Amino acid sequence: MIQKPSQYKDREHSGIKHYLLESYLERLFMIIGQHERRICYVDCFAGPWKESDESLSGTSISLSLDVMHRCRDSLSKLGKPAEFRALYVEKGKRAYRRLDTYLKETRLDGITTHAMNGEFHELREDILRWCGPGDFAFFFIDPKGWKNAIEIPTLTPFLQRHRSEYLINFMYDFLNRHFILEQFQKDMDAIFGEIPDISNMLPKQREDYLIKRYLNHLKSIPANNTDRLRSAYVSILDPVKERTNTTLSISRAILLES
Repeated sequence: MIQKPSQYKDREHSGIKHYLLESYLERLFMIIGQHERRICYVDCFAGPWKESDESLSGTSISLSLDVMHRCRDSLSKLGKPAEFRALYVEKGKRAYRRLDTYLKETRLDGITTHAMNGEFHELREDILRWCGPGDFAFFFIDPKGWKNAIEIPTLTPFLQRHRSEYLINFMYDFLNRHFILEQFQKDMDAIFGEIPDISNMLPKQREDYLIKRYLNHLKSIPANNTDRLRSAYVSILDPVKERTNTTLSISRAILLES
């Protein structure tokens, strides 16, 4: 169910992003659920942050659980029973306590939930251990910035995982405003694999170039030679500032032998 517009008053960008996540997840889970009996969902920057509603309506947490619940019911009716496991990672202690309480109070048949408290990049091994080596896993990577979040060295252990898919919020507007600052050059090299020369580019040229450069850097990470990497992106325009924020979809699919 698409969230009502009133839930996103003064948060229109979040509304669009959550609509994209919901639509993406529902289609993905219905496809994967045709041949997988267990599916893992990982929200790497879960929150909740500013929501006052105890139901956490209008957050990626409640939205993802709702999608998993609907997909499980639909798959069951098709004779394809599936089990969902959901992991939510949050670094803030106050937000984590609220998250943990919400998950313990929200019980849905066929969906097992777990919360982790800590920095995403410090919990990478724990997250991958929770996923296990064999189940299909979807990673939602939606940080507030980029540090220790979307840099390729940070994401490499996940990108190398077999049978995984990723939805990454690239935060282009934020990156664009900090790109030229000297103190962030090391970060930019970790994100793009180099420090691109964009000095003579127009804004739209710069946007296209940096997004494609990031995608190419992501796809350069070696994986199991039976895997194939696909990528796509959607540019989301801020309704007030008229600046672009970009969500990236990266999937690593199994190649079936003919």
